Amino acid sequence: MKKVLLSLISLSFIFNISFVNAEEIEVLNNEDNEATEVLESNNDEAIENDETILKNENEVVSVKTYVAELNGVNYETLDEAISAAKDNDTITLLSNATTKGFELSKNIIIDGKNFTITFNEKGIALWGKNLTIKNATVNMVGVISTPYVEWSWMVICASKNASLTLDNVKMTIDADGKSAANTHVIYFCSNNKLTLNNSTLVIKNYKQDAIEWDGGNGGYNFILTNSTFTSDNNRSGITGVFTVKADNSKINVINSLGNGSNGSNFEITNGSVVRFNDNGSHGLSTGTLTIDYSYVEAKNNGANGVHVGSKLTVKNNSTLLIDGNKCTISSKWTQPGALYVGGKDSIIEKSTKLTITNNNGSGIYVKKNASLNLEVGTITNNIAEKLTIGGGINNNGTLIMNSDVIINNNHAESEADDIYNAEGATITISNPNVDTKLEETRKDGKKLNDCTDKIDNWYDDSKDNRWNAHGKTEEEVHIEEVDSKTFEGVLSIKAAHNIYSNVIAKYVDKDGKEISEEVITNGKYKNEYQTFEKEIQYYELIEVKGETKGTYGLNDIVVTYIYEYVGGIGGDDPEFPRTGIESNSLIEIMTVVSFIALGTTVILKKKFM
Repeated sequence: MKKVLLSLISLSFIFNISFVNAEEIEVLNNEDNEATEVLESNNDEAIENDETILKNENEVVSVKTYVAELNGVNYETLDEAISAAKDNDTITLLSNATTKGFELSKNIIIDGKNFTITFNEKGIALWGKNLTIKNATVNMVGVISTPYVEWSWMVICASKNASLTLDNVKMTIDADGKSAANTHVIYFCSNNKLTLNNSTLVIKNYKQDAIEWDGGNGGYNFILTNSTFTSDNNRSGITGVFTVKADNSKINVINSLGNGSNGSNFEITNGSVVRFNDNGSHGLSTGTLTIDYSYVEAKNNGANGVHVGSKLTVKNNSTLLIDGNKCTISSKWTQPGALYVGGKDSIIEKSTKLTITNNNGSGIYVKKNASLNLEVGTITNNIAEKLTIGGGINNNGTLIMNSDVIINNNHAESEADDIYNAEGATITISNPNVDTKLEETRKDGKKLNDCTDKIDNWYDDSKDNRWNAHGKTEEEVHIEEVDSKTFEGVLSIKAAHNIYSNVIAKYVDKDGKEISEEVITNGKYKNEYQTFEKEIQYYELIEVKGETKGTYGLNDIVVTYIYEYVGGIGGDDPEFPRTGIESNSLIEIMTVVSFIALGTTVILKKKFM
């Protein structure tokens, strides 16, 4: 632009130079210099403006991003919103959020709006207040402390009267290899409540307990409705005296180093499914246990499968499966039983399904002064390895067994393969499940019995008189049947079988030929038998070899009745050969033969005529 203007000025100057004088030229030159300065100044300003515009175009302008809203105000971080919140405020997420941890002394509701909250440093400290998180995914990975320095050994800690509620939340707490030896996860101090509504809570890989109390009788509560709780690879799942209520929910406590649970009172209802499997010590260890229209299993735990210190109630078409538990612990607090019953008035109702199999302790152990009404159940293939008595049932209290209970094929090294009733205890037994076969071994190859014969009754199986139906001599055999009734005091029995043998009565002449069909009777060992002679026409008994009456033995008994032929009445009957055909049929036979001969003669005559 500057060059164009200078050119125009120059042209104007050339065309007018002949018409101006020197003064005019000087004036013109002065004006031209002024114009040039103005043009140059304007051009410099334009260049500066262009550079400013270019600079602004290249500059990155910072735009604020908000993750939470509180009372109409937006916040860039969730932590800022929590700091600004007042008691009972609701914080709404606008996007995914991170937090350094919560330390709350006010009631707070966080509505996640289906976003994710990630704890990247610390966990949660609740000071007597209630935290509700809803509609969110919550992740705590590698978190091993609350923000409060004195609670550095918990991930979440609640002081007295505090509570944590998850409503439509998926929460995962994973140590991810960072757990210290003393890191607990959710730790309640007194009168606390953990509530899951339509939520999932997963806690895994911590070296201490997933959910734990601080002792005392503080009213600890864990309530699940339409929810799932999983504890995997922690020291324990639920430790302390909590009231655990599962309504149409799932509880999975697996791979614990110690007990799956320890002493809480469980109410499992309305189609809930509960599994305590593969834990190092007890599986489901409870105070009271109620299973109502639900499924519970305890499999492959190191100690007892289900240990109930107080009242047990299983009802309303529920299923209880206890299988493969090692039952290794014997102490003043417990005895090795796959199902341990320690309370009075316990019952497993007839509408339910109870299966106790393949455990290395008594199938059921009933504590002294406890009582159990056992209306149904299948208790098989259990071996009382540690106590060596009462493979199926070891009763030290009061037990009533209904006719729908199946107990067989259990084993105990010392006595009472199937049922042991201790001194001072009372038991009522029903008939065993007859026609079931004994099994020689169970699926892991451990020995159960010496045969596969059919069961027919209960038999004494006491310490110095073990049931034995396979001895080769009477001194080795012990078969003493036990009736089904109520017993008080020591009883050791086994579902087994008797020895059955035959008594064969033979009827022969003095040459040893059979003249009448032998009679075979079968009976139990030591039961009485009696044989009888026969009235045989034209024969007279002259000798009997063997005992005509006595008791069935280990082997078959043969009694031989020997007869002598004495002919017909008066001795006038011809002596026909003894062909097995009675003489009173002889005339009829001869008549038939005569007709055949006559017919043959007629045919031959016609042929040769």
